[in-house]
Amino acid sequence: IVCRIAGNQKGYALYGHSAGGQFVHRYVAFANAPRLESAVAANSGAVGAELASLRSIAVEFGATTQFSATEAAQGINELAKAGVATADIMGGGLKGALDLAAAGQIGVADAAEATASALNQFGLEGSKAGHVADLLSNAANAAQSAVGDMSAALGQAGVAANAAGLNIDETTTLLALFAKAGMTGSDAGTSLKTMMQRLAAPTAEAAAELDRLGISAYDSQGQFIGAEKVLGLLSTQTENMSTQARAAASSPISGSAAIRAASIAAEAGASGYAAMNEEVTRFGGAAEQAAALTDNLKGDMERLGGAFDSVLISSGSGAN
Repeated sequence: IVCRIAGNQKGYALYGHSAGGQFVHRYVAFANAPRLESAVAANSGAVGAELASLRSIAVEFGATTQFSATEAAQGINELAKAGVATADIMGGGLKGALDLAAAGQIGVADAAEATASALNQFGLEGSKAGHVADLLSNAANAAQSAVGDMSAALGQAGVAANAAGLNIDETTTLLALFAKAGMTGSDAGTSLKTMMQRLAAPTAEAAAELDRLGISAYDSQGQFIGAEKVLGLLSTQTENMSTQARAAASSPISGSAAIRAASIAAEAGASGYAAMNEEVTRFGGAAEQAAALTDNLKGDMERLGGAFDSVLISSGSGAN
């Protein structure tokens, strides 16, 4: 690889090419760093040592990942805007967002926003950001979908799913099942939201159909019995029905807007759900995917640029 770095008082540019002719260009403006630091301070409420710690972790990740310190600071800013505490950002929140950005090949700010949204929807601490990244990355891979689609689906379904009794693992697993069957993005999220709302508060017609089939999603104390059990009941109670009869039974239960989601759930059953859940909840999936996708010239150049950016910041932003 041949590299050339050119800079002036406003920023620097990094150029590179290999023998095969691949070309990468990166530009970082020095003025972005102080502006971002001010935004982080305003959104996080961090001052003094806390703000210095956030600055330090942005520089550290800028030097050790394919992202620049400026991009890491953008991730910190988005997490802080969503209410993630400084300690949680430093304790795994930022790393999770960066892993998700690399695994999904999306912007750091978008990944941080998706992570923070998921944490807030399910009332999770910022330390669970790495788990959220794994869920979205693993689900996208298992369903041959995109991280952006999974994030959109979760964003649409999360609040209603949590209110109905689903946890984030169950919700993401169901969305992955839908995506594998071709139902993706906000369409999948809306369908799951509708289905769970009708199971939690069924209409008179839906309640009668559920009673006829012997299906109850909640126990005598009103607690959700779990997604795997519900899918098992849907599967066993409709397995001998014709396609038409199954659709007729699903319509009053799930609503016309979510018939397809209910059919996918019934077809998967408990065994299909369990297999997908094992894939979706696998630890470290986002980091593995990120490493695999950036193990190339472009990734090397981005890491070099991020390291150079961090050197300039650590040396007191001498170019200023």
